[in-house]
Amino acid sequence: HHHHADTLSLIVLGAIVLWGLSGFAGSRTHEHAADASALKLSVTAPSLIRNGELYETTIDVAAKRGIRKLVIGVTPALWRETTINSMTPAPADETSGDGLFRFAYGPVEAGASFKVKIDLQINPSLFGDNRGRFVAFDGEEQLAEVPLRLRVLP
Repeated sequence: HHHHADTLSLIVLGAIVLWGLSGFAGSRTHEHAADASALKLSVTAPSLIRNGELYETTIDVAAKRGIRKLVIGVTPALWRETTINSMTPAPADETSGDGLFRFAYGPVEAGASFKVKIDLQINPSLFGDNRGRFVAFDGEEQLAEVPLRLRVLP
């Protein structure tokens, strides 16, 4: 008595494996940027992710003029149901105000670049969209803003 796999079953299984390997349903990283007179603010993050997954967000600041006190602001809604595992480099000061989490880093010279790497994890209960923005400040002066949408699938 011999058992053989049905041809249709093998085709369906092969299609599922190829679909998974293609990354079509996985997270995709996109760069979002704002080019202002004082700096270029770029945020690289996934736009689609599954709940429970770990992901990385990078913030790149390219100063066109000297910045006395770089502050990066993030709207709390963007990090709703998200765990922040690490932020490198660590900010010199962390505060909250005016609807933003604020992370202060200090001066950035004209022509210099500054990069922040954030490792995060989506909590398993989150499903839907997280929308928010990253904002770059020189002290209290807003320099640039980048909107971001993170779509979370089960």
